[in-house]
Amino acid sequence: MKLIYTLFTHGDFVGRGFAVDIPAFKKANRIKNPHLLFKVLSDYGFVFSGLINYKITPKTMELTIDYPDNPNVIIVLARVAGKAAKVNAEELFYRWSFRLLSEPFDSFSYTDPFYAVYDKARTPEEKTFINAFHRAMRERGYYWQGGGGNEGPGIRYYDKESVMKRKGPYLFQLWDNKGELQLYMRVRNADKCISHYKGIAMPDEIAEMFRHSDHGCGNHAEETCDMGIEYVFEGEKHWHCGCCGALFWLRPKVESISHYIKMHKIGEKKEAKKEMEVVK
Repeated sequence: MKLIYTLFTHGDFVGRGFAVDIPAFKKANRIKNPHLLFKVLSDYGFVFSGLINYKITPKTMELTIDYPDNPNVIIVLARVAGKAAKVNAEELFYRWSFRLLSEPFDSFSYTDPFYAVYDKARTPEEKTFINAFHRAMRERGYYWQGGGGNEGPGIRYYDKESVMKRKGPYLFQLWDNKGELQLYMRVRNADKCISHYKGIAMPDEIAEMFRHSDHGCGNHAEETCDMGIEYVFEGEKHWHCGCCGALFWLRPKVESISHYIKMHKIGEKKEAKKEMEVVK
């Protein structure tokens, strides 16, 4: 989709096809080895005239894109890409979001990253949770910005605008990860959170979250991350790496939102002893 967007925002219609402005495309393109994608798109019915073995070479003077089975495909791709470029919403083109066509071509009101996650929801329960959690964050005065990944869109919530602007530690991340809605929480003191539930029923999804350990990340082997934490739950020792984002995640439920917020507040800081160990 990124390649298609770049192609159809650097050129113009010619007959029933689309002529790409090659110098402009080369300058804007960030896709490595685009010839591999040209080959795949050809297998799906696109016809590229001017390529040599699906490659743009120094000798390439023109590049025209056609879709003989249905020329309207070219028209739609170019018009929607043009709308996305005009309103600075190329991410919505990548997701082929209906939001791009919900308003006239010269306007766009859905810039809030909330819509990216909400529109990806697959069930009424997910939509209800996303709405309710986002409302709870707004009511507490938290700030938010987009924060997902190649696996799907996400929102990250911060208690301070300055932290958000410098992309510092977020408090919560709501992420559609490979088709599964997940909530990440920045909990630095798991022991304190677990102690909070002595005599109080712990929601099942929170208990399941505490039952799992990490095995290190690309930066550190297991239990060598200075940002990691160790705790004991149900008689077993666990460890989480903390250098690549929030330590804990779960599959959220709307009835547990107050628990998630409470847990962050309780487990916001490490014990002083552990902080001193990190300084050493």
